[in-house]
Amino acid sequence: MKGARIPSSIQRSAKTFTGSQIKPEDVVVLLDGQTLVKDLDYKLTYGENIHAGDNAGVVNITLINGYSAKNGAVKT
Repeated sequence: MKGARIPSSIQRSAKTFTGSQIKPEDVVVLLDGQTLVKDLDYKLTYGENIHAGDNAGVVNITLINGYSAKNGAVKT
């Protein structure tokens, strides 16, 4: 459902430190239990993502195609 409000949760998968920017592609975006489609329903952009440690990386999710949400469930 477009424009739905859902609780947010993030599950992270460990990434190996490489010294280079990491761009995780294993991101699943859910809205009201529906899996959205990358590049059709949302786009990903990334932070610097070169440092090791907890909370060291950033993945930005921008909803497109009329979708909006105050909170979303994201799994990586």
